[in-house]
Amino acid sequence: MDIAAILRDIHETVSQSPDRGTVADYIPELARIDTGRFGMSVVLADGTQHSVGDAARPFSIQSISKIFALALALGRLGDRLWTRVGREPSGLAFNSILQLEHEAGIPRNPLINAGAIVVTDAVLAGNAPREYLGELLRFIRAAAEDDAIHINESIALSESETGHRNFALAHFLRAHSGFTRLGNVARAVTGGENLRNGRFHHRRLFFQPQTRPQHHRQAQNRRQRIGNAL
Repeated sequence: MDIAAILRDIHETVSQSPDRGTVADYIPELARIDTGRFGMSVVLADGTQHSVGDAARPFSIQSISKIFALALALGRLGDRLWTRVGREPSGLAFNSILQLEHEAGIPRNPLINAGAIVVTDAVLAGNAPREYLGELLRFIRAAAEDDAIHINESIALSESETGHRNFALAHFLRAHSGFTRLGNVARAVTGGENLRNGRFHHRRLFFQPQTRPQHHRQAQNRRQRIGNAL
């Protein structure tokens, strides 16, 4: 299979399409993003990388950060995490509060916003947001072998000023603090700042992609670095 050729064909097709979609215009900083940008990068198991288009441009990873936060939480809590958040599809919008209310404050999965808030709380575990963000940043840099990855403060501020729905989700989780299976969610959202700061900032990680050929030994080194970061 010629993956490089497949990526080129996809890039050519998308580049000619008049439908560029829409940006997240409810977040001021993201509303400024050029909809004409498009890039893809595929890394094989042996570390070989194929990229096309704007793959080398830095970008805000947004909800992709939920995967890394989940990895840290599982490393710290193991299966105990699943007593606080489910593993089922939600069937509703990623930021919906309806299902959370119906199911007594237990999010359906870690990848919807309510679930990501619970995961963030689990990783915070009484630590300051700065400590958690440092740990998360080291983990992602190790996984990507890229120390240029950083938190974009302007995007973080933009989202924190407009993230009222996420605030509502956090307060709703706090309202269910009497449920023992919610662990320390109630403590973490008391006053709001610890959990909110951790959540808003880890979604604003700014990724500087690298497009370079890699070999099997480099892939092994990456796995070692990830293990050390965890």
